[in-house]
Amino acid sequence: MSLGLSGDSLGKILTQFPRILTYRVEDNLRLIAEYFKSLGVDVAIVLHKSPGNLGLSIEGHLKPVTKFFWERGFSVEEVRTKRIRPRYALVKELGVKKGLNRMLALSRCDFEKVLQMYRKNVLA
Repeated sequence: MSLGLSGDSLGKILTQFPRILTYRVEDNLRLIAEYFKSLGVDVAIVLHKSPGNLGLSIEGHLKPVTKFFWERGFSVEEVRTKRIRPRYALVKELGVKKGLNRMLALSRCDFEKVLQMYRKNVLA
């Protein structure tokens, strides 16, 4: 299965998520790639921007998160533009050292608490 990753993207994935080298293609990587494709998501972009997604459990994490947003009427594009991009911008701006996956998993209230903590540390 080709994901269309460039050499630079592959290098970034291996640098940020070296554990991928221990994953079996058939048991892990192919299944996650197929799941993202079934949502209409460009797998190469997802993996380039957030290689940690390769380590997520489909049944234990990805499907429940997908179900949560779909039950609330969000499309994949709305999740990307209304949740991921704004949080990514704030995390990057403040230099938060937690991974984006962790930041996305937080409720809005918990996300705001983390941001407040980092703002206090930056201003201190």
